[in-house]
Amino acid sequence: MNEHRGRTHETTNTSLRVLDAVADLEGATVSEIADELDMAVSTAHKHLQTLLGNGLIVKHDDEYQLGLKLYHLGSKAKRREPQFMLAREKTYELAERTREVVNFSVLENGRAITLFDSLDTGTLEGFQRGQYFYLHSTAAGKAMLAEMDESQIDAIIDQWGLPKFTEFTITDRETLCEELEQVRKRGYAVNKQESWENLKAVAVPVTDSNGEVLGAMDVSGSPHRISYERSIARTLAKSVDELERALESHTVLESHWNDR
Repeated sequence: MNEHRGRTHETTNTSLRVLDAVADLEGATVSEIADELDMAVSTAHKHLQTLLGNGLIVKHDDEYQLGLKLYHLGSKAKRREPQFMLAREKTYELAERTREVVNFSVLENGRAITLFDSLDTGTLEGFQRGQYFYLHSTAAGKAMLAEMDESQIDAIIDQWGLPKFTEFTITDRETLCEELEQVRKRGYAVNKQESWENLKAVAVPVTDSNGEVLGAMDVSGSPHRISYERSIARTLAKSVDELERALESHTVLESHWNDR
């Protein structure tokens, strides 16, 4: 029985690897997916049929692409925590007030994922929304890393490494630790074209009512536009403080009703 469970677990892992390959290749044929994963075409086909049958992918001619069921599931995931909706309100409120691009990201499995991007207006899709980012090369990521202890930081680096994206990316632990110490002293993190060229960002961490890192809010734009780091950081800090107080009030109210 245990052996059968082990095989089932490995089968699930393989199906998920195939799903990731479809995403990474942005649509591909069964042969291309098999080549990408170094597996037999028959094996890739079997897993693709499983994903197709469950609505996670679709097939157009000979090409497999991600299905909109994933979008549906992702939308539900964003609404799983009431805190996320409070963060959404503050993200769009700050963007409206400052006329800047504002994002809210959370930590998941050692990387940051952007939940809300103020560019997502219905007519213009936010380019960061739903994207995963490495923590060491983004302002939001460094803001969250700075709230962690050394063992947590080491675990994330061991898991994901410190890949280089531009000439400005920090790629060694010692320099990253020095940067995080500066983040703690300043109270905000800065991404100086470390993930993309010509993109700069300033971020402030967001903690929940228990003092745990919930995520980070950032303002991003061209280096010329994001030139007044301290001023932007003060504006961000004020919004984050308002958000954290709203989170605290929500927790107290929720606890009150649960105790009734």
